Amino acid sequence: MITRTVPGYAPGVRIRDITLWVLRENARALRFYEQAGFRPDGAEETFEAGGARVPEVRYTHPLTPPAAV
Repeated sequence: MITRTVPGYAPGVRIRDITLWVLRENARALRFYEQAGFRPDGAEETFEAGGARVPEVRYTHPLTPPAAV
């Protein structure tokens, strides 16, 4: 899975999280990413494909544990 692969991809590079865009109407993909620990961060965009406006939502997954308080 990408969340296990990315941290070891480039030693010394501090990647804090993974961000991806998912089609808002793709319930199967949304479930997949949510089960993998991704969460929507509130950002939404629309792009044009074949003359149709297609809405997307942005999902993120932290790669580092939250800082202790």
